[in-house]
Amino acid sequence: MAKNQPESKKTARAKAAAARQEQLAKEKRKERTTRIIIGVVAAVIVVVIIGGAALYANSNSSSSSNVGPDAGHALPKTVNSETYAVPFKPDAKSDLPLVQVWLDPQCPGCKQFSTGGSETALKAAAEANKINLEFRPTTFLDASLGNDSSAQAVSAWGCAIDQGKGNQFLDTMFANQPQEGRGYTTDNFISFGTTAGITGDAATTFNQCVTNGTYLGWAANSTQKYNEEGVPGTPTIYVNGKELSLQGVTPANLVEKVLEAAKQ
Repeated sequence: MAKNQPESKKTARAKAAAARQEQLAKEKRKERTTRIIIGVVAAVIVVVIIGGAALYANSNSSSSSNVGPDAGHALPKTVNSETYAVPFKPDAKSDLPLVQVWLDPQCPGCKQFSTGGSETALKAAAEANKINLEFRPTTFLDASLGNDSSAQAVSAWGCAIDQGKGNQFLDTMFANQPQEGRGYTTDNFISFGTTAGITGDAATTFNQCVTNGTYLGWAANSTQKYNEEGVPGTPTIYVNGKELSLQGVTPANLVEKVLEAAKQ
């Protein structure tokens, strides 16, 4: 028995060493398999991200109105055929300081401009024949928000202009602007038309105009002007073609600043 004990110990140690080697081999195979799986998953994720980005970019372009800039597109009544601007008072005197306000229907700052007193101040100045006020639409936010809500809103605004309720529609639209990114709906526009005072046969014509997207071309043309003229954002005010610095400007002193800029 004593002679067999060393041999048994050797056998036990050999078996233990073999077991350890087998375990190490298993761990190495597991580690190698894990690395392969991680690599495959990473590659798939990259493909998905790239594909998703491409899809998002394509969805942005396909979600737009698909109506490109074209001088032949229909224009709402009173809209300038060269600048695509909307005059607040179509019969305003041409020798008054020209004040142009760039707006995007989905722009929160534009809502604040409309509802916070600045737009009211400029309209009052225009009514008093102190300035010639124009609104200029752009739809640049459609691309970043992935919808065509601004284009549809501008088109609907054009439909309201045809019915003599453009100013009322614009005010109603900004007062009821949806949360950024959610976008307006066709039902919203039709409701805004009613609130703006478009009723009877005029409402039937207006609703059809909205549904057909009659003035999407005008929206595209005006946005092209926005890009060509290098407008920095919305809302932006130009006085006689020069951007008005809004530093220190409030609704209370806006008209004063505008008239000062007009003298320069």
